[in-house]
Amino acid sequence: MVTFYVYSAQREDDFLFENVVAANLMGVLLFLHYHALDPSCPRHRDITRIRRYRVSALGNPADITLPEGGGGGGRFAPLVMFSNGRAADASQQAITSVGCAVPGEDGWPPEGHRYSGATFFSFPGPCRELASSEKDAACRAQNPGGQCYASVPDGSAQCTWTAEPLGEVRISELSGVLDEKAERERCLANPAWEWTLAGRSPDHGDAGACFWDGRGDPTRNAERAEALDRLFAMRYPDVPPDIPPPLCHDEH
Repeated sequence: MVTFYVYSAQREDDFLFENVVAANLMGVLLFLHYHALDPSCPRHRDITRIRRYRVSALGNPADITLPEGGGGGGRFAPLVMFSNGRAADASQQAITSVGCAVPGEDGWPPEGHRYSGATFFSFPGPCRELASSEKDAACRAQNPGGQCYASVPDGSAQCTWTAEPLGEVRISELSGVLDEKAERERCLANPAWEWTLAGRSPDHGDAGACFWDGRGDPTRNAERAEALDRLFAMRYPDVPPDIPPPLCHDEH
């Protein structure tokens, strides 16, 4: 069994942590930079916060695929993408173990090299063949997925992972705009104020907003991850600092 932290970019009404994809520190920032900021008001999916979870995982051997050539791996299933609570690929609906993928590897787009070490994880929950609004108590009982609710993971199909919430930070705090009302007003006046994609306009924010400047700069990207880790440490001084995940396909 492995224990590590993951981070999830969420809107205000995201409460259930099931049938979702989350990431390590570098991965959640890559997601925000590539999929939430360019430019929109509000941000894509109205994302306002980053929530942190301590995950314990023990894969069901039926789900695990070893990398090509054998050796390594053995911890995680392939990553499962979800759409409104449903597995996007019907062939993956039976997977109940935590999945793992690295941008630039595992068939993912190559932009992840700019956020070195970014890793994404999927967390299969109940009724992966149904949309969130279609799940009922009977379905949840018959097809519970891999989340353990009253025990530690044992690697059975119904108990491969747990996730304990360990706080959240506001994106406005992270990017240095502490007043969310003021942030909203700036956004409405200029959707590109926080950051705008290079090629359409300069790769930086507007009027002093600079946290997201330089999306293609690996050094700045690493500094952004350090800033997020420090902010969690300041907010929750009694919680241990980041526990990085193991590699998707490491030797063990």
